[in-house]
Amino acid sequence: MVRRHKHQLCCDIGEICREYLIYFQQSRQCGRAQIEGIRRVITAFSAYLEKSQIQLPHINIEHVDDFLAVFKASRARSTRRLYRSFLRCFLRYLYYERNLLTHNLADLIIGPPVFAKAKPPKFLRPHEIRHLFEHLPYSTHFELRTYAMVHLAFYLGLRPSEISRITLDDISFSKAQLTLKNRKNNRPLQLPIPESVLKAIVAYIVGAAKNRTP
Repeated sequence: MVRRHKHQLCCDIGEICREYLIYFQQSRQCGRAQIEGIRRVITAFSAYLEKSQIQLPHINIEHVDDFLAVFKASRARSTRRLYRSFLRCFLRYLYYERNLLTHNLADLIIGPPVFAKAKPPKFLRPHEIRHLFEHLPYSTHFELRTYAMVHLAFYLGLRPSEISRITLDDISFSKAQLTLKNRKNNRPLQLPIPESVLKAIVAYIVGAAKNRTP
């Protein structure tokens, strides 16, 4: 009975890891080396869970810390930071996409701060982001364009160069889906468009049409 339970646990974790790799490849722009790095981390993590007989819904931050302490022990600082990032993404997937975790453990994984420059990087905190969106003007055609661009950048994580190349043909309003065609690896990427972003795009299109009306 115990042996069958352990086998079922192994299969569940292994299948979820395979599905996550497919999900990551389809939703992110990444190369083979990055995929192999992710595979290495989540395979080791699933082996740790299997050996410890820990089911996914029962994972806590102590288990994650215990795994990372052993897995990262002999690796360089930059590699440890990269592997922490890979594991964060996997835990977010388990929490948000699969609803297999009761808590978002990704935000609890921390490491020593490493800055490439003398001064720490600047970023907006959650209340500052809310303030930004609440006070974005959208009265004129140009303000509506900026409004839509900020939504695309924040919610879809697009670069300015990617946003500047988007055309109406790239947007499926019925499916709420954006297709990015001009990418580094020449492989189109399809992204779901949140409702708030879709409304911002529509507002810009309507505003542009009114602006052209004589």
